[in-house]
Amino acid sequence: MKLLLIVDRVDHPYAPNPRLAARVAAELARAGHTLHLLELTDGAGAPLPAPWAERRFALPFADEACMNRCLEYGAPGGSPTPVRLARLAVHPAAALAAVRALALRRPRRPAAVRRELERLDTAEGYDWVIALAAPFDGALGLSRARLRARKAVWCMDPYAIDHPHDPPPAREQALYAGLDRVFVTAVMARQLKEPGCVLGAFQGKTRVLEFPSLVPPPATAPRPEGEEMDCLFAGSLYPTLRTPHYALALFAAMDLPAVRLHFVGPGWEHYPADTAAAARAVLGDRLTIEGPVPPAEAAARVGAADVLLHLGNDNTTQVPSKLYESVAAGKPVLALLKRRDDPAREPLARWPLACIVYEDEGTGPAVCARVAAFLGEKGRARLAWSEAERLFRANTPAAVADALAAGLQTEENT
Repeated sequence: MKLLLIVDRVDHPYAPNPRLAARVAAELARAGHTLHLLELTDGAGAPLPAPWAERRFALPFADEACMNRCLEYGAPGGSPTPVRLARLAVHPAAALAAVRALALRRPRRPAAVRRELERLDTAEGYDWVIALAAPFDGALGLSRARLRARKAVWCMDPYAIDHPHDPPPAREQALYAGLDRVFVTAVMARQLKEPGCVLGAFQGKTRVLEFPSLVPPPATAPRPEGEEMDCLFAGSLYPTLRTPHYALALFAAMDLPAVRLHFVGPGWEHYPADTAAAARAVLGDRLTIEGPVPPAEAAARVGAADVLLHLGNDNTTQVPSKLYESVAAGKPVLALLKRRDDPAREPLARWPLACIVYEDEGTGPAVCARVAAFLGEKGRARLAWSEAERLFRANTPAAVADALAAGLQTEENT
């Protein structure tokens, strides 16, 4: 097959989804398929590494990237609205992008993608064009494009099915109606039959793909005996979906002298500056907080850590792909979950080095003792890559590539 993959790195150049999709594209190319890449960029960052792409094309959207930075992605908290607008006003192109996107509700990205796809389809003759989501701008442009190629969206993240009982959004209905295939994770697929699930009307064209997160970890030297134990969270934080507050409170309550807590990744800008103050008063320099780092550096941090921290989402529509990267590293996972029905419970139950704690358990002596015992008994344990691969083979890039190719080649179910 001749395939065109669309990835969007405009707003979050370090987001994991494009890198995960690139792993699968490389496997498809090794299997003999022809892969082209259309990358939506912020106009400044380095292109996505894609040696598998026979041809690659780029559409820059520096105006929309700047708009979102100025407006802080519309997230609550952070700078007051007048400050955000003042920041936007000094960037005319970004201000115009805001008018298009927010006032006229016609952002530039979907229309530009539609035009480029119609041009490329005529010139290249693809069998399938596949838009990776989230973000969904590329998928929206693909859905509206008039192509000879068949059209698919790969939903690593949900669109509007975060709230499956809400009235079906017309925009999402139109998106899926314009596509020939919709790939979702197993967690999302389990919700297809729930009342009000927007995607439920399109079950015939839906197929399941897991996160291709399971790859051999980078080689790291063993840590010297006697050093402090490093517990690391490497990922994104959000205002309500995924938050650090319980982890801070728990580690402060335990106050283990030989244990350090690290946070690496974006999202702290969503919280007041003193969010970690109470924990820092207890932990001192045993607590470190950093912003986003390049993917290679994040992987190195994961490889060097003793225990990996998993922070659960406040919804039931997704398991963060980072969980499988933790498993791939063979490390103990301390999972702090917001909900008793968190779908991450199932993969965590398969991992012998996992400890699950729910936020509603609090930070009393019994919880602190249980977590401290886990860190003491399992904190420096390791499982071989072969064991992670055996337990989670569906999350290897090769398995996901096989499932994607099969999903493209099967006819729509009725």
